[in-house]
Amino acid sequence: MGDTVGAVDALAAGGVLLRAASLAVALNDTVLARALAYRSMDAADTAVVSEGLSLVLAQLPPHSEQEYLALARAAGRLRSYRAAVRHAEAAVAADTPSAAALVVLGDALVQAGLSGRALAAYQRAASSQDEPAAVAAYKRGALLMRSGQSARGIKELTVFVERHPGHRLAPVALYAVADRHARNRRRLAAEALFSEISERWPQHSYASQARFKLAAWALSRRDTAGAADWYRAEVNAGGLQRSVALFHLATLASDSLDARGIFATLARVDSLGYYGTIARQLAGLPPMSVDPVREAPLSAAAEKLLVALDLLRESHLFQEATVLVDAVVAQERRPPTELLDLAEGLVERGYMSEGIRLGWRAARLYTLNHPRVLRVIYPWPNRELIEAEALDHEVDPYLLAALIRQESAFRAEVISHAGAYGLMQLMPATAREVARKLQVEWDPTLLTVLDANLHLGVTHFAHLLRLYGEDVVPALAAYNAGSTPVRRWLARPEASDPVRFVERIPYHETRGYVRTVLRNRSLYRALYPPATVVTDGMP
Repeated sequence: MGDTVGAVDALAAGGVLLRAASLAVALNDTVLARALAYRSMDAADTAVVSEGLSLVLAQLPPHSEQEYLALARAAGRLRSYRAAVRHAEAAVAADTPSAAALVVLGDALVQAGLSGRALAAYQRAASSQDEPAAVAAYKRGALLMRSGQSARGIKELTVFVERHPGHRLAPVALYAVADRHARNRRRLAAEALFSEISERWPQHSYASQARFKLAAWALSRRDTAGAADWYRAEVNAGGLQRSVALFHLATLASDSLDARGIFATLARVDSLGYYGTIARQLAGLPPMSVDPVREAPLSAAAEKLLVALDLLRESHLFQEATVLVDAVVAQERRPPTELLDLAEGLVERGYMSEGIRLGWRAARLYTLNHPRVLRVIYPWPNRELIEAEALDHEVDPYLLAALIRQESAFRAEVISHAGAYGLMQLMPATAREVARKLQVEWDPTLLTVLDANLHLGVTHFAHLLRLYGEDVVPALAAYNAGSTPVRRWLARPEASDPVRFVERIPYHETRGYVRTVLRNRSLYRALYPPATVVTDGMP
């Protein structure tokens, strides 16, 4: 019994709440089990949320408003929207439900497509004196806008900003009003509100969006000076898009020396980013470089944990190994050296997402520029296999590594929400067509075999490169979005300039994808020399 109680404590301390809750149920400690099970439904992993929800409904039914709300949120995350509504309605069944409970009910009703009832729930919450009343007022106004009741939505959001000017949602609400004016072709009203957002909340993400909207409108009027002013305002505010603003300032500069100076600044302030990478090339600076990693002995604590993990794996106790890895990742506070040792050890053993997560944590203790940190966050497992496949298809191995890092983070077993499989994140229909062209008998299990998935994916990507004349940018865009939209984008005048082509990709996800893969390639070139490099005019 003592060992089991100790296991509960250890699992709970390590953040493995659901397993700890199950053990607490076995011990008939329903108070502890209830606390742990309901906390488990806040997990990032929806599989854990689903298991926690099942455990709660079967053995630990809700007794309080907060527990009903936890069930409602969990059901909503699992897209069981009607169930979410039922749980939220139970939470507000009391004579005086809290504003927080009414907001959760409103959210659940929105997810279930019941906008009319959601508006009523938000109205009840907004009329209370609780702190969530302000959030309810914002959500009601935003829902009115989305429901086609623009005039009422604009009025309610404007009142919300007037009553709660210091609220975190105030700039979001004002941006929604400005954007609606812009859509209704009331540009002067929209410009005034976007300018107000920039001035009142200069460092807010919506202020950054407002400045870029204003700069774009200035450019549409051929007012390059006005656009430059808004980009400069973004830089001076230290906005989220400071690097993008510097890039545009450089392209707008009339003097080439000024442009080179701005590009040099951008290369310094965004040394590991896409725009910094582009700027380094345009400023004529040498390629990115990373210092070599110096060998050092493992810290004692990390070595002990990794030896234990190896023993579990060698004994084929893979579930127990997963529990140990979960506990390692869940422990937030570790000495920097131990944390980095564990991150490297997990990556080396194939626990890619867990190791990379620890790598990002280590970046906060060291810096992102630290060579060991970078190699953990941007690993290259199975390098020989990937380079051989790249060589066979005449693809830059660094580009291939960069693409895989973005697609799957080198996790051969991962399946996306869209149904894409494995290392190269292939959709079954795409993989089947590639296999047919290769005259390979199709078997869906090929998608889950690392080298088969890699071969099919590289064959597909190499085909896209040939299709677009070895032009990397449209090939990457097509790998993400398909060839049909890329064909339209290539018909635009800016298509001949790869940098401008990337900036004008209309799909936000695809534009970010291309930028990230190109940035990754520069990082892999700096981190893992040497390899045969194919030059294509992009960094």
